[in-house]
Amino acid sequence: MSLYDRYTCQKSVSAVIVYAIVLKWPQNNQLELGAPSTTDETVVSMLGYDGPGVFQWMPRTEGRGVNIHFPRISFDQLPSTWAWVLKLEHLAG
Repeated sequence: MSLYDRYTCQKSVSAVIVYAIVLKWPQNNQLELGAPSTTDETVVSMLGYDGPGVFQWMPRTEGRGVNIHFPRISFDQLPSTWAWVLKLEHLAG
């Protein structure tokens, strides 16, 4: 976790969802998160963004965590210019 990333979690019997709050746009559209543990069904989306493009991800090779690739998003499609919230669904418990 960097100075510009924060997390909050919603856990239930059937699901683990993590919200990652990003305060600085990631360099080269690549964001590394050290805490979430992914599954084959993990889905990453940005709250408030309905445009085209998929947030592709790969589990980190160092163990826990995930590397997220942001799609190219035009400035007028961003839900905010100051901070962005990523929703990571179907994570390991």
